[in-house]
This record gives sequence, C-alpha cells and structure tokens, in this order.
Amino acid sequence: ASDFSKDDKNYGLIVILLFLRKFGLNNNLKLNISDNESKFTINIPLNLISDEDTTKIAEEIVKEIEKIPQIPDHIKELKNKIDDPTSDMNEIEKIILKDPALTADILRTANSSFYGVGKDIKSIHDAVTLIGLKAINNIIMVTSSYKLLNDKISKDKMDAVIKHSEKTAYFAKELLKIKNITIKEDDIYLASLLHDIGKIVVEGLNPDIYTKIQHVFEEKNLSIDFIEDIAGGLNHALIGGLISVKWNFPDIVTEIIRCHHNPRNVNKYPDGVFVVYLANVLTHYLENKIAYENIDENVLEFLEIESQEKLKKTGLEINEKFKRFKVYGE
Repeated sequence: ASDFSKDDKNYGLIVILLFLRKFGLNNNLKLNISDNESKFTINIPLNLISDEDTTKIAEEIVKEIEKIPQIPDHIKELKNKIDDPTSDMNEIEKIILKDPALTADILRTANSSFYGVGKDIKSIHDAVTLIGLKAINNIIMVTSSYKLLNDKISKDKMDAVIKHSEKTAYFAKELLKIKNITIKEDDIYLASLLHDIGKIVVEGLNPDIYTKIQHVFEEKNLSIDFIEDIAGGLNHALIGGLISVKWNFPDIVTEIIRCHHNPRNVNKYPDGVFVVYLANVLTHYLENKIAYENIDENVLEFLEIESQEKLKKTGLEINEKFKRFKVYGE
C-alpha cells in the first residue's frame, strides 16, 4: 500500500472517494492508481428504485393521506348533466347559479389568460356561449379538485401552485399553436392546471407516513432518505396520476399528470404529454430554475426547438403575451 500525505496529488481523490462512500455509493466507486495516472470512476444508477417499488410507495402515500374525498355528488350530477347532449342549457345554468362560489370560479377562469376570448364574460350564459360546455365542465373539475385539497397545505403554497399551473396552461396553449397540434385545448387546460396536484398531497403528508413505508426501502437495502426524493422530486407526478384515476379524470389528463416530469415514460397521448412537459419546464427555465441541458431532447426535437437560443426566444415570446394579457386582458 502507498502512503499519502496532504501534499500528494492523489490526496484529493481519496478524500472525494471517502466522502462519497459516506453517502452510500460504496459499490459504485473505483479508484485506480498507477505510476503514470490516477483514475477515479463513479457509476451513478439512474433508477435506484424500480418502477414497481415506486408505484408501491406512491400507492402507500395516497392511502395514508387523511381522507382524500371523492368529487362531491352535486358536482358529479352537474358534470353528468353537462355530458348529456339532451340536457337543457337553461337547466345547467340554473344549477350552476345555485352555487355562488362555483359561479364566481367559472367566471374568473372563463376570463383568464387561457381562454382569452377578447371580451369580458359577466354571466354563466355568456361563459357557456363563448367557451362552451366542455370548458365549463373542466373549470368545475379544476376548482372542485383544489377545494378538496385546500386544507392539505398553507394558503400561500396553494396559491403558488395555482399561479404556476395557470401559467403552464397558457404556455401549453401557445405551444399547441406553434406546433399546430390537433389536441383539444380543453384537455390540455385541465391537465395543465392539475399537473401538480400530487405536490399538494405530498407536501401535506402526515409525518407518520415515513415510518409506514420504511419497509420498502429496507427490502431494497436503501436509505430512508430516499423518501425525501420521492416527496420533493419527480414522483409527485406519479402520485398525482393516482389521484387523477381516483377522481375519474379522462385518460389523457391522467397520463399527462403522470408523465409531466418524465415524458419518456409515456404510454399514450405523447403529443399532450410533450406539450405540457415543455410548458412546465419553460416556466422554470425562464426563472433560471432548470438548465437547458436537463430538458428532454426528444421533446425539444418533437417541438422543433433545435437550440437553446430558440427555446429562450420561444419562451420569452410566450411569456410576453402572458404578461400582456394579465395586465391588459388582451
């Protein structure tokens, strides 16, 4: 064995090796020292937890949430009325008007940047006429969903999620136009506004959940610290997908929510997944929260964005339109 001192050129490598081993990467590190060179190799596994285990953990988290309720019966009844082509428009309007809070939510959203109809919508009748029943239906589902989760996190955090989701929805709509993708805007709207519902649920978890799912990590000989990665990282998307299934949202909405951080996991509706993924990423990219190199290449290629300059130009143009609408209602 060789002796090393602080002055030796290999000392730094050995310090790094010991440091990383302390973080549990023992079997993924190699240090080869020869007369001419010292080679340090680290293999970082992309998936320390299998998809099956990830799903198992996510399902356990969802089960342990304090009573995630179903969509209320009166909302389901209203949704069924809207879905029924034989329903009378006036009857639907009367049902909505019986709920002042719902009426206010519909009018606020109908006047939002996503729909941008060019005139002030002041009544439910105007809303139905100008944006359609499918849009009204989606607005009802979005507002109901957020209300069901309203007590999970603080008002400030909830407002931040909604603000980001509204911006993502606008970006997604504009990306659809740029690429000329024929997907129903209403589906993209619903998925965009709900893409982070899993984050709301995870941030409101009971701390006891960690001890209840620890056995999953023990079986895989992994540190319990990985729960933090699931709580704060990509897997809130999977949890959101499970909630979407529970609430019987359309398949395309569930798939977009599930894959909005990892578009390569898509099984169906790739166009919708790619658009909402990039819309979400663009909002973060413009805030310097994500590097260009970390954006999925397949998505960039699909949307014909071949350079960082084009991505930035596209993002800034959409953001400028978004800001103009927020100020002037254009």
